[in-house]
Amino acid sequence: MLLLLWGCQSAPVPERTAIGAAPGGLVMRACMHRDSIPAECGTLTVRERPGNDASRLISIPVIRVRASGPAPRDPIFFLNGGPGATNMRLAPPRWSRADHDLVLVGYRGVDGSERLDCPEMSEALNQPTGDLLKSEGLALRRAALRGCAERLQRGGIDLRGFTMDEVVEDIDAVRAALGHERINLYSVSYGTRVAQRYAAAYPGRVARSVQVGVNPPGRFVFEAGQLDTILTQEFSRLCALDAWCHAQTPDLAATIQRVAHNMPTRWGPFSIDRGVVLVAAFGMLYDRGTAAMALDAFLDADHGDASGLAVLSRLARSSISSGQVFGDLFAKGSTDHDASRDYAAAFDPPGTIMGAPAAALLWGPVGDAAGWPIHRVAGPARDAAPSSVETLLIGGNLDVSTPVVNATRELLPRLSRGHQVIFRDAGHANLMEFQGAAYGALVGGFFATGAVDTTGFRYEPMTFRPKLKLSRVAKLSMLGGGLLLGGAVYGGARLLRR
Repeated sequence: MLLLLWGCQSAPVPERTAIGAAPGGLVMRACMHRDSIPAECGTLTVRERPGNDASRLISIPVIRVRASGPAPRDPIFFLNGGPGATNMRLAPPRWSRADHDLVLVGYRGVDGSERLDCPEMSEALNQPTGDLLKSEGLALRRAALRGCAERLQRGGIDLRGFTMDEVVEDIDAVRAALGHERINLYSVSYGTRVAQRYAAAYPGRVARSVQVGVNPPGRFVFEAGQLDTILTQEFSRLCALDAWCHAQTPDLAATIQRVAHNMPTRWGPFSIDRGVVLVAAFGMLYDRGTAAMALDAFLDADHGDASGLAVLSRLARSSISSGQVFGDLFAKGSTDHDASRDYAAAFDPPGTIMGAPAAALLWGPVGDAAGWPIHRVAGPARDAAPSSVETLLIGGNLDVSTPVVNATRELLPRLSRGHQVIFRDAGHANLMEFQGAAYGALVGGFFATGAVDTTGFRYEPMTFRPKLKLSRVAKLSMLGGGLLLGGAVYGGARLLRR
C-alpha cells in the first residue's frame, strides 16, 4: 500500500465540531505549527456524507503557513502518505517558503473529529501465532476488523463517508473557503492517489501537480511478482557490484529466498516469527540504509546465524501493530480490493522469493464478507483518468512500495502534460528531498515554471555493508542480560516507523 506503513506520525488531537457551525465554514486563527513556525489554524465543518443534508456534521483541521515573499504564487496543498497517517505534520520545504503558502488539510478518519482507531487490530497483531501470515493470524485479523467496523458503526460513524472521494471534497472546500481559484498539489505515496482523484474531479482548479512515490489506481495491493522483480533485477544486481555484498553471496535474491522459505523458528532462547520478519524486512526495503540492515540479517542467517532475524522479529512487532490508524487504512485502501482474485495464491505464489508479506498481512482479512466492509469510491477502479493537468511524477528504481514501472506504464501515458523523473538506486522513503538542493531545484522549479531541471543530481551507489548489524545487537544483548535488546526493540521500532 502506498502506503507508508512505517511512515506514520502521531496525529494532532482531533477538534470537535463547533456548535452551530455550517457546512463549508472555516475560521482561521494565529497559531504555531510544529512549535516554532508561525501559521494559521482552523477547523473546517463538513458533512460526513457530502451532499447529503441528513448526514451529521464533522470537523477537519486545517493549517496554512503563509509564504514569506511579497508576491506568492498559487498555494501548495500537501497530501501525505498512508492511509492511516496524519496529514498535519509537514514543515514548509525550503524551496517553497518564499513563493507559496503551504496548506495542510486533515485527513478525515485520522485528523478530524472522527478518528477510525482499531485497537482490536493492534491487539490481534500482538498475539503470538508462530507465523503472523499463516491461518491463525489471518483469522485473528479478520475477526478484529469485523469487530472494529461493527463498533465504529454502532458509535454512529458512517463508514461510507470515509473514502478518498470525501477527502477530495474536503480539499476543495478548503480551497474555496480560502478564496483560491487554483492550487498546486504536492503529494507522496497514498497521497498521490488523492491528487489524481482531485485532478480528475476538478482539473481546472489544479495549477500543477507533483507526485512522489506514485500509486496508480488498483495499486494499493502489493504484488509478489513485482517485489521479486525488484529483488532480482535491482537489489541483486547492485549486490553483485558491491564488493562487500558480493563476497557474502553470489546471488542475493536466491539467498533471500532460501532464508524466507526455510526460516528457523528460534535462536537460542528467542523465538522467531517468520511472518513478522518478512513484513519487517519488506518495510525496511523502503529505505537504503535500513534495507542494508535487513539484507545483512538474511545473509547472516544463510550462513547459519539467525540472531539478526531474532532481533528483527522482536523489535518489529510493536512497529507493525502501532503507529497508524487501521480503520482509516482499510476504509481507503480496501477500494482496490478485487473480489474475483485469489489473493491467498497471489500473495505467496510458487517460486516466489518472499511473497508479498505486507499484502498478506493487510489484505488477507479484507475480502471475506465477514471482514472489513468495502465501500468503493465512484468511477473506474482500475484505470487512471486522462488528464491535461501539468504533472511531474517522481520515483525510484528500488521502490518496493510503489514500483516505478506502474507509474510509467499505467499513469504517464494518460497525462498529456506529464513528466517523469526516476531517481537511480533510491527507495520509497528516499524520494522526498532526495539530494536536497537538487530536489529543491527540480520540484520548486516545476511549481514555478513547469520546467524539469535534473542537472543537479549525482549518482550515489547503495552501500550494502550496514552501519549497524542486527546480529551484533543480538549477541551484545545476550551478554547484557537482555537490557540491550530492550533498547534495540524501542530504538528499532522508532527506526522502522521513521
